[in-house]
Amino acid sequence: MITREEAIKKAKQELKKEYSKEEYSLIQAVRSVEDLEKAKNLLLQRIKEWFNINFPEIIVFDDKLIEIISAFSVKENFDEKKLSTIVGDKKAAELMLKARNSFGAKLQKDDAEALQKLSSQAKTIDETIKEMEEYIEKTCEKVMPNTTQIAGAGVASKLLAKVGDLEKLAKMPASTIQVLGAEKALFKHLKTNSKPPKHGLIFQNAFVSGSAPKERGRRARKIAAKIAIALKADAFTHRNIVEYLK
Repeated sequence: MITREEAIKKAKQELKKEYSKEEYSLIQAVRSVEDLEKAKNLLLQRIKEWFNINFPEIIVFDDKLIEIISAFSVKENFDEKKLSTIVGDKKAAELMLKARNSFGAKLQKDDAEALQKLSSQAKTIDETIKEMEEYIEKTCEKVMPNTTQIAGAGVASKLLAKVGDLEKLAKMPASTIQVLGAEKALFKHLKTNSKPPKHGLIFQNAFVSGSAPKERGRRARKIAAKIAIALKADAFTHRNIVEYLK
């Protein structure tokens, strides 16, 4: 008969083995990126509102705005040559003209420096997100090779993070996988008899999102079925069945 001490030791070993799985690191990485994205969006909104005091006429993509503020802090410090390296010659000339004619208020030196530091922080978060996404793609190919090839690392890793366990995810039917991430729409359908969701997280796959709206339901069902098979191979047999699935 096994003793209490031996049972505890065995349980600890099993738990240690379980937590050593790379899938759990992958899940934490995905959730970390989600948290960083939220922090970045909140910070970006604050930066926009602050910089609009100085230069309300500026219209650029968010990543370019962060680079501009990180480099110059305020419009009064703009240098066309340096600005062109960020947004290109044509856009730089346009921004220089707008800056000269802007009715925005001049910020105090301390305010401008604080805004610049905040923007640099947002830039750092963005760089961290990109590094984490590279890690996720690399790890996803190791943990879920078949699913990654079929769904893409972004969708595969988010499906795993949503469920929290590869084996549990692999046991789900294709119909459930198809609507993972669309729980609100599904509950609304069950409660109000509205139209059921055609897709959840798998919409981010180009095979679904790149199709015509009337085709998305069919394509979502098709790729969900392939993902369901790929997941079973990744979780249980560890065989490469990508060519068969494609």
